[in-house]
Amino acid sequence: MNDSLTSLNILQNVFCIFYAIAWGTASNAQPRWGAFEYAAIFEPKGRKAILRIVLSWIFLNFFAVCFFVWVLYLLNGAHWRIELGSLSTSNFWRTVAAIVPALAPFGLYKLWMGLVQVGNKFCFTDREVKRLQEHHKKRAFEGAIANIVAGLALIILAGAIPMSLS
Repeated sequence: MNDSLTSLNILQNVFCIFYAIAWGTASNAQPRWGAFEYAAIFEPKGRKAILRIVLSWIFLNFFAVCFFVWVLYLLNGAHWRIELGSLSTSNFWRTVAAIVPALAPFGLYKLWMGLVQVGNKFCFTDREVKRLQEHHKKRAFEGAIANIVAGLALIILAGAIPMSLS
């Protein structure tokens, strides 16, 4: 049996732990925006929730899982080097290269949030817009483009770093 297919190396384990933390943390903010608010579909004008839920599944589930699998694959060939008697700087940078990609769920969340902010007329009913505006002190839909840019930048950075190990 091929060991590389059945067990994770140290860097893959580091990535998995940090990715789980980041994905869980990003998930805590999703209920505020109704990312997976299936009950809203059955309310008047609930069809607006369908687009929001579809975008949620694409960005917050599908892309998140695809990114996770891709980085896990990239880190498959990256290993710590055991160097007795010295702290290896290459191990430090390898560890950084395993942690930074784990921040991608924040980028995916920011990208999703920016898209639903830009398309708020298509994703939220008037009642939901009012609720979000009250919660965010009238600033719920400001900064949409900044969220999209920040999300894309974080995803690109998170994807580029582990590629440098290959």
